[in-house]
Amino acid sequence: MRRLTPALLISLLCNAGAFAIENPVKSSAEIPRNALFDQLIGTWDVRYEYLDKKGNPKSNQGQVHYAWILVGKALQEIWSSNSDSKDLLPFGTMIDFYDLKHQRWTAVWIYPAEGMTMIMTGGKVNGSLVLSGHDQSGALQRWSTSGVGQRDSIVVRAEISNDDGKTWLPMEVSYLRRHQE
Repeated sequence: MRRLTPALLISLLCNAGAFAIENPVKSSAEIPRNALFDQLIGTWDVRYEYLDKKGNPKSNQGQVHYAWILVGKALQEIWSSNSDSKDLLPFGTMIDFYDLKHQRWTAVWIYPAEGMTMIMTGGKVNGSLVLSGHDQSGALQRWSTSGVGQRDSIVVRAEISNDDGKTWLPMEVSYLRRHQE
């Protein structure tokens, strides 16, 4: 998990595109919530930078695909990497949705190779989307996405805290650039 955090995101059980729609029809009430994620729709090339289990810096390449699902009520992220092969292979997925009751974003991260599911919540903080939640070991993770609103580049930082947020250690930084066909 710490090797390929999103940071925020695949060994999928189904083809994500089967339920995805690129331009969901939205009511005017949905536009403010979804405007943050509308800018992400599409495919992005990713450069992952992280520390391996021994603390050595590592880097690999991948992609993330963002698509609206469930008639625009949720966003699915599909993350892939070439960390274990020369080909890009999906390793994790995240489903994001706006929780009207609590007025925040909720994200469910699924990472089958590690047998992991994590629920994170949050929203916009100082221009970044910040989600946090406890992983299966009980540590607090924080994923901050900055650059949303810029057309071609985004940075996702994943951090971990073993003292309930008093101190944070970096886990990974993912640099995203919009994929050019």
